[in-house]
Amino acid sequence: MKSLARLFQFGGFDLRDASVSLKDMTVRIDLNRRHDKPFVCHRCGGSLGRLRGKYIVEIRELNIMDCKTIIRFWRLKGDCVKCKKAR
Repeated sequence: MKSLARLFQFGGFDLRDASVSLKDMTVRIDLNRRHDKPFVCHRCGGSLGRLRGKYIVEIRELNIMDCKTIIRFWRLKGDCVKCKKAR
């Protein structure tokens, strides 16, 4: 697991689990959001207010050794103070 953690590094996220399935030919990477990652609007850069919800994002990345790579993480939604929108 530690060798996979060095291979898969994502800004603002820590590796929770990495599993390789030769039966399905998949590499599944589960990430946790770091607590020190800023909670900001991607449009204006302002800080987001209260947490409005969260949902799982599943990204299919480049293949590794002919295995499908799936990256999963929770995406947080919040209210932008400047834009007055949910981001």
